[in-house]
Amino acid sequence: VNKIEPGSLVFAADDLYPEWDVTGPVPDQAMDELSATELEQRVEKCLKQKETPIYSGEDTDDVEVYALNMITWYAAYGLYFKSPQVDSRVGQLMMNHTRGKAKHWLLRDYKGARTWTAMIKGMRNRFVTKAKEEDLVASFFDCKQGAKSLDAYIEEFIRLGNTDDVSEQYKMILFKKGLKSTKLRELLQVREFDSLDDLLDGARGLNPKDNDSEVVKSSSTKTTKKSASLPAEPKARGRSSQRCSATRCLETGHTADKCWALHPELKPQ
Repeated sequence: VNKIEPGSLVFAADDLYPEWDVTGPVPDQAMDELSATELEQRVEKCLKQKETPIYSGEDTDDVEVYALNMITWYAAYGLYFKSPQVDSRVGQLMMNHTRGKAKHWLLRDYKGARTWTAMIKGMRNRFVTKAKEEDLVASFFDCKQGAKSLDAYIEEFIRLGNTDDVSEQYKMILFKKGLKSTKLRELLQVREFDSLDDLLDGARGLNPKDNDSEVVKSSSTKTTKKSASLPAEPKARGRSSQRCSATRCLETGHTADKCWALHPELKPQ
């Protein structure tokens, strides 16, 4: 069986890396280059603002909200990330806007350009996209039919297994393993299928009809109800349950009129 490590599967770029604007809108005149003095004066004013945007890399932090806050925060003093000058300067200040896991990652693991646009995209890929990819991997290997219909299970299996990094044969094993019906799994085990598509078609064709189980269940329910509605038959009193009413007799199995203690003449000679 192939061993697939989390994070090693490749998924469609549109799903994991959608278009993301990390610079925000810019007035035309704002693209004029600032002098070094003017740039630093504006940066200093920005850093004196309250509630500095900070990203920690934790699940509770939304990196996209953080990016929007950064765009608005710097734009308040005419600093726009579309300007290479501002993009580079804010990249140097990212230690002021990170903490925890995010700061640790920037200090030790990040190897890209030291600009805002490169670093924020790197943080999303590290703390959001990678986590999303790992969740997809885990969901694929944990995919089981459960209470879903066969068609719903097949649809989910195809969606989660949309990768070339897992062999066709292994996907077929996982699919059969996740089936709810033991009978269907046994039917598929004794047949050969050339591809996953063939296996899925075979599963649809061999799937035991739910109606059969419903008929059995319905019949069983009716029988149970019928039995419950019948009055209980009185128990026949056996001979051993008959007890003599004579006070001097301790034996059971006879009545007073046939008791030897009361009627000695009845005792066999």
